[in-house]
Amino acid sequence: MAAPGTKRAEIINDFLASTLIFSTAMTDLIDEQARRVIGKSFTMPQLKLLKLVARTEAGTISDVATFLGVSNAAASKAVDRLVRRGLIERKESENDRRAIRLSLSDDGKRILERYEEIQLKTLDGLFRQFMPQDFIDAGELLDRLSLDLVDTSSRPDQLCFRCGIYFRDKCLLRDATKRTCYHHLHKLRQKQRKGSPQG
Repeated sequence: MAAPGTKRAEIINDFLASTLIFSTAMTDLIDEQARRVIGKSFTMPQLKLLKLVARTEAGTISDVATFLGVSNAAASKAVDRLVRRGLIERKESENDRRAIRLSLSDDGKRILERYEEIQLKTLDGLFRQFMPQDFIDAGELLDRLSLDLVDTSSRPDQLCFRCGIYFRDKCLLRDATKRTCYHHLHKLRQKQRKGSPQG
């Protein structure tokens, strides 16, 4: 008979395996949908970049690199590819060449809207047997578990992209860690711009 501690470890390990399987299955599904809507040459990092640009203003190539988890050179190439495809527009600051302003082109907006429409229908069909509260409860459990895994001693100037492409208004991690949430930083900047007097 296995010791109680061993059984608990096995249960936790099975749970971790389940979360990893779910995560990779969802990543594969998102990747497949992106290729169907946007084309076979489209990649997951490019979709993530479209979502980043749609929901925030990436102010530097370094922001894009941090979000995608790549080098500045790779981030710059990713931006260039989407600019060449006519999906995003880039404006450089006259004062600081490192500062940029990225925005979706009309084609980029249409593609992202189409992708999100297909994704919503697909997920609604896949998970129709579950109630909204099931997802709320599961999400809260995963958030509580994540709090024990994430470094809460990070610096305030470190940007947090833990939610990836699923930007969230409510986040336990944002409340517990000192890092700046990129989604909320963008919303704060928008409020500040709206509140500032016109020059």
